[in-house]
Amino acid sequence: MAFASAYAEGGIPLPHQSANQPRGINVGLGVGGLSPSGSSCNGMGVWQGMAEYFYTERISAGWAIKMYGGNLDQEYALIYQRYHIHGRIHFPMSETFGFYISPIIGFETTDLSKIRKSQDDNTSATSGNSDKLAQCSDEYSLNGFSAGIDVGMGWKFATNWGFISGLNYDQNSSPVSQFSFTGGIAYNLRNSFDFLEKNFLGTWLSLELVVHHYWGTDITSWGKSLMLGINLSI
Repeated sequence: MAFASAYAEGGIPLPHQSANQPRGINVGLGVGGLSPSGSSCNGMGVWQGMAEYFYTERISAGWAIKMYGGNLDQEYALIYQRYHIHGRIHFPMSETFGFYISPIIGFETTDLSKIRKSQDDNTSATSGNSDKLAQCSDEYSLNGFSAGIDVGMGWKFATNWGFISGLNYDQNSSPVSQFSFTGGIAYNLRNSFDFLEKNFLGTWLSLELVVHHYWGTDITSWGKSLMLGINLSI
């Protein structure tokens, strides 16, 4: 184990409610809100979960789910689910800094074709309004299979505080791609409670801001989401 003291104090936090650990199970949960990039789209609730297994301190693999729920626009409600599987190569550079590189494969179960067809056939709206409504379904354009890469880093700048950031690129099977940037802070709850210290390798509470942009759609603006999450290293 390269940096035993860092793991003893809870490890190094990473994006998407994750953290470095020498071996074992890593579980993350997050809730928050999404401000879509479509100009006429309503804000929506976001929930995400992640589970991965560390085979060693340098190799882990797992899966993640993200769900959006709420009113898509003034006409449609939506629950959108997207799944990812990943394999990460970790680079713990010191007791306070580490990063990873990860290929990702994604898919989803939400069929937006009915919504898009209804919007295309909506002749009662003006052309400008129809374009704005179509952007709401374009916000969820990663439908079907996708593949990409995820890069993340964590820096523990104090005993119980860390900074996290990451970049993600997802290329869909259709000619649509998504780029996102994550930045946030994390606090190590483990060192504040005896129960957590005895039962978990790490327990990080994090606040993350994610901004994203689509290529291959009519959307020109950036969307953003704010997530409050917790990580449990077992």
